Amino acid sequence: MKMTKGKLAVLALLIILNIVAFFWNKQHDRILAIKAQGPQTIIINKHGFVPNRLVYKQGDVVSLIIHNQDDKTHNFVLADYYVFSPDLHKGETTRIQFTAVKKGNFSFVSDTPGYPELGYKGLLKVK
Repeated sequence: MKMTKGKLAVLALLIILNIVAFFWNKQHDRILAIKAQGPQTIIINKHGFVPNRLVYKQGDVVSLIIHNQDDKTHNFVLADYYVFSPDLHKGETTRIQFTAVKKGNFSFVSDTPGYPELGYKGLLKVK
């Protein structure tokens, strides 16, 4: 298929627009964030939490279903909100519910060995 100069220009413009949109979204915190409505399932696997970013509004009731798919035991700790799940063995699930009363960015981790596990971290953003 022969590309004319006009088709090449349109293709180049589309590529540039996609790149600009990607970096604009990334700068404005729109990449990999889940704006949860209703219960949000978080899967723990060998790579960490999926999703690892959650976005709520102040006053929202946060309802999380945590499911461990990894062979290792993990938990969910959101210390700034005093939220601590039980240790979850492979295949186990727990449900956590709390109200997002404080605005800000709050880290959550798995700390079953007694300290935060490398790669098992995420961010709760409350607007």
